[in-house]
Amino acid sequence: FRNGFNGKHKITAAISPLRMVCQNQFNFAFKNANNAITIRHTGNAKAKLDEARETLKMTATYMERLNLMAEHFAGMKISGDRMERIVKFMFPIPEGSKVNPFKRKNMEDQRAAFIAAHEQEDNQNFKGTAWGLINAYTDFITHKEPAGKREDRYEGKFVTTTFKVAMNPIVEAIEAVL
Repeated sequence: FRNGFNGKHKITAAISPLRMVCQNQFNFAFKNANNAITIRHTGNAKAKLDEARETLKMTATYMERLNLMAEHFAGMKISGDRMERIVKFMFPIPEGSKVNPFKRKNMEDQRAAFIAAHEQEDNQNFKGTAWGLINAYTDFITHKEPAGKREDRYEGKFVTTTFKVAMNPIVEAIEAVL
C-alpha cells in the first residue's frame, strides 16, 4: 500500500507474493503492476475505496487458501532419497554418449543451484519438507539472472514469476515422486 498524502499521487494497493525486503523490490513490484488498485484523491474516492476493499477481501481469501497449502506442504516430510528423486525429476540429465555436453553441464549446474537454494540459511526451518523444496524453487527461479539483453528482461522475469504459474513444476515433481 502506498499513499502520497499530498494529492499528487494516487492511493495504490497491490498484492505481491514476494517478500518485500527493500525499497527497490517495493518500487519494482508497483511499477506497471497489473494487479494494483489505484484511486485518485479526487472525485468519488469512497466508492472506489469500497470497491478496492472488496477486491482486497478476495485477495485475503486467496492468501488464506495459500496459507493452508503452505501448512500442508510444510507438514509433508521429504526424505533424502525422495528429495534426490525430486531433483532428478525437475532437472533430468539424459544418459548416453550422444548427450550434448553443454546441455548436460547446464542441467548439472541447475541441479547444484537448486540444491544450494535448498541449503540456504533462510530455508532451514523448512528443510526436509515439501515446503522447503517449494521455497528453494522460488529462490532458484527468482535469483538467477534473466536471459537475453532486452531492456525489459527484469520486468518480464518479475511478471513471469509473479503472475504465471511458475510454481507448478516443483509441485508436480513433489506429487509425482510421492
